[in-house]
Amino acid sequence: MQFLNEAVTYLEAIKNKEISFTNVINKKINTLELDSDELDKLKGTLKSVINCYHFLFWEINSHFFEKDETIKDALIVSLAALRYVKNVDESAVKEFLTAYKENKSLDFDVDEAMNFLLSIKAEPTPIPEKYEKAFAKKMALKYAYPEWIVRMLIKHFGIKHTFKSLASSRKAVKLSLSVNPLKTNVFDVVNNNSDFTLGKLGSLSMRYGGKTKLIEYEAFKDNEYFMMDESNQFAIDQLEPLDGEKVFVYGDAKGIMACDLALMMNDMGRINTCLTNINDLNVTRNMIRRFGLRSIYAFEEASPNLLITHIEPNSLDKMLLLAPSSELGLIRRSPDILLTLKREDLDGIIDNQRKLLEETATFIKDEGLLLYMVKTMNKKESVKIIEEFLTNHPEFALVEERQVFPYEYFCDGFYYAKLKKTGKNE
Repeated sequence: MQFLNEAVTYLEAIKNKEISFTNVINKKINTLELDSDELDKLKGTLKSVINCYHFLFWEINSHFFEKDETIKDALIVSLAALRYVKNVDESAVKEFLTAYKENKSLDFDVDEAMNFLLSIKAEPTPIPEKYEKAFAKKMALKYAYPEWIVRMLIKHFGIKHTFKSLASSRKAVKLSLSVNPLKTNVFDVVNNNSDFTLGKLGSLSMRYGGKTKLIEYEAFKDNEYFMMDESNQFAIDQLEPLDGEKVFVYGDAKGIMACDLALMMNDMGRINTCLTNINDLNVTRNMIRRFGLRSIYAFEEASPNLLITHIEPNSLDKMLLLAPSSELGLIRRSPDILLTLKREDLDGIIDNQRKLLEETATFIKDEGLLLYMVKTMNKKESVKIIEEFLTNHPEFALVEERQVFPYEYFCDGFYYAKLKKTGKNE
């Protein structure tokens, strides 16, 4: 029963943005005093709840329509455990619901709830035929998405792209890696080990599909290759970095993209990267030490307005702006986004993107490049932002832009726009 208590507690914390699903699965639950069986059940329950939450909510809501969300979350956790996790004792679930009701002073019939859960335990509730012509509602249930997100994607990109993107976000894919060009190249790695295959987007990218843990490879421990999504490698390729250039990377919380950029520049030049808190700064500095790089200058600064303390205006050859976004391109590896993102959040996110682009662009010199990148599928955070910026800044010209959907290369879904500062103010 303890794994159910922990599951509903973590679900509440995830929904309140107190902790991320990834942090829970990879770190937090491993610190609990649970035996291996309970730990496996907790992991299985949480993964099922987070990946299927909106569908499970719909199932529970069909019978407990007037009950509050606290009751529904307990029932969702119980249903996920009964349906998707092996060897879960029905009596343990009933004991959990009974204790939960008493501890929270809730008003629901435990026997009625258990009878309902057991009646739908064997297989998911069929999607009603009346939804056959309501594509958004049907797809929202099938892939456990909030309906407002599905409707937005259809409005922006059409049914085909939306359907393929929703489906791909629920598929497991091979690990994405980048090689260290100072130590090896993708062809040597791929040709010497069939577990590795060439990537399709980044020049230094490859995929790993073997059963051996990467940490067991000496080459991985020696930093000959490292984990990085292919979309990030692709973005760096678009900058076409050259030895000796002065580059700024904004929004790289873990420092891995700044390190990859430095490796591509043979650790020659100057790469500035700004972190918004001390924890990310420490992680980034550890990453820099791991690769033994000297060309990166990492610093903490909460606001782009203060970057002038570190960088002269009109002095950068290139900039990579990884703007915080709704992260709708990251659902495959961060499914809790579907629980935490609210429609009303978007205006604040877009305002911040607009502000970041305006403030960081002042540091680009004439003929310099600015690459704007967001891990999302929302035209208001991408195309519309760039259109507005170019209207207000005729000194910049659009070189190219592209929306990459997650199903195209089975990597993060993202948008990028490459801008060149021509210096013309016509």
